[in-house]
Amino acid sequence: MGRSARVAPQTGDPFHYTTVKVGGTERTYAVYVPPDYTPHEKWPLVVFLHGSARRGSDGYSQTDQGLGPAIRSNPEMFPCIVIMPQCPEGKYWPDVADHIDTAIAQTLRDYRIDGNRIY
Repeated sequence: MGRSARVAPQTGDPFHYTTVKVGGTERTYAVYVPPDYTPHEKWPLVVFLHGSARRGSDGYSQTDQGLGPAIRSNPEMFPCIVIMPQCPEGKYWPDVADHIDTAIAQTLRDYRIDGNRIY
């Protein structure tokens, strides 16, 4: 596991883009943090895995389907931390389980997550 680095979000984008090193390769994943987040309480964590059309390394396109547009349209409906890793081109999620595990571990270090509510 590596150290995370924050990548500046685009203007108006509710996602933060965070990088971690996995097996020597830098990977970017998206993180949604509710506007009313406070570390004084434990928050649920949702891990969203995109479909095969969003594979790649831009760290962004996985937010353009499924849960991403829903969060952008109605952020108040998501009182949880959401992470969206991106599966590399030519791979499948079972091939890169370590990417998912690393993103979860980093999120557990960066935010106060309720370990009983990881989805």
